[in-house]
Amino acid sequence: MKIQLNEKDKTLEIKDWLRVRYFFIGLLIVLNITNSALYLFYVEKTEMGYLKLIWVTIGVLSIAVFLYLVIRKSFSYKIPLDNIKGVKKKTSFGSRRYVLELNNGKERELMGLNSQQKLEEFLELINTFKPYCFPR
Repeated sequence: MKIQLNEKDKTLEIKDWLRVRYFFIGLLIVLNITNSALYLFYVEKTEMGYLKLIWVTIGVLSIAVFLYLVIRKSFSYKIPLDNIKGVKKKTSFGSRRYVLELNNGKERELMGLNSQQKLEEFLELINTFKPYCFPR
């Protein structure tokens, strides 16, 4: 992950594989939704078996996850400094990760900030233009 601050445009440029990662996740979700729809529409409609129930569950969960990704996550490489609300620390399964909170309610994951040194360098870089963006 490479983070640069463009002083002329006042944007934060984050070069990582997040957009590609979310593209493949979205592609798999669309395949799940398509597969469950095909199964539900082209299988016998006389009985509601366990397989039909499983495919309905997979389809509904896939739609929910897809909507979550579209509504709550940001994939942009260039983020204007005015749109950054702050940096938030999240922990899951014992590992730390940091996300940028944006003013529109979305979050931008920072995949490469896994050590304290990289975090301090990032906060020092961002605080030159946007003070008080410390993790909460």
